Amino acid sequence: MTEVKESKNYRPKVSVVVLGRGVGIHDKKLSLRYGAGSEQDRQSILEEIKNSKGRQIKPTRLIETAVLKTPEKGIFGPEEHPIFNKEADPNAIDSRYAGANANVIAAVDVVGGIIDENKKELVGVLWAAGRTPDMLSYAPEGLTQGEVLARKFINHVGIKVMGKNIQMVFEPENVNTWDDLICSLKWAEAQNSDEIIIVTVKPHMKRSKDMAEEVLGEMRAEGLKIPKMDYVISEERLIQRNPRYLSLVEKARDSLAYHATSAREHSGMVQRKIGTYRSQWQDGGNKIREYSKLVLVMTPEEVQLRAM
Repeated sequence: MTEVKESKNYRPKVSVVVLGRGVGIHDKKLSLRYGAGSEQDRQSILEEIKNSKGRQIKPTRLIETAVLKTPEKGIFGPEEHPIFNKEADPNAIDSRYAGANANVIAAVDVVGGIIDENKKELVGVLWAAGRTPDMLSYAPEGLTQGEVLARKFINHVGIKVMGKNIQMVFEPENVNTWDDLICSLKWAEAQNSDEIIIVTVKPHMKRSKDMAEEVLGEMRAEGLKIPKMDYVISEERLIQRNPRYLSLVEKARDSLAYHATSAREHSGMVQRKIGTYRSQWQDGGNKIREYSKLVLVMTPEEVQLRAM
């Protein structure tokens, strides 16, 4: 049962969780050099990125070209994000619906609304995506996918989050959605959050809610506080924010990339129901209290300094 506060002056505490991973190098000139270069040239380019604090690394667009690890398995085999975040044909066989950038923009709108209304206390923004194996060849030491998203978020919201005791929360060891949800909900509960808002793209939302309910059930069984849960579909928030996004989203949702990603998400849900689900990289633990993956907390100012 959600705890009810009686004080008239009490502002409910809210945590915003941004789910979904996906980053890559966003630099056309470097991409062309990489594609035309020798193996030695390619390694030199990746080292160049590593030594630049990752400033060229950006969140994925709505559509990306996936790296298929076992192409013979079609859309259901293991996949990774590509090194370069480039324009992709939405109807190519290896294209997938991604949308990390959409998650950032939606989070900007959600957080901005909380701050402007001033009816709730924003405890933290949690960037759940960790440092996954597909970014190790080019990402500077310690940089997570979540921090890449947070950098862009801070560039958008700027002064709204500066000096206001709003925490940027990173979960560097996370590699799958189960990690993301346990780690995020456990942190938010420890901060005595009354409400948790989860932000993610539409294909990922149903499985995320299903997993969140399982995590909440475990929390309830362990006697932990159960916050109110709200869910924000990133693309819908984008369209509310600016109608110009409508045609972009509609085109992406009418693509083979969208349907392939939706099929993968549906397959994951079915596997969970029959007990055969496993992340391609690593399984997280099941017990909330025993879950002990690393959590790093920074101020927005500290996030900015790390990128300089």
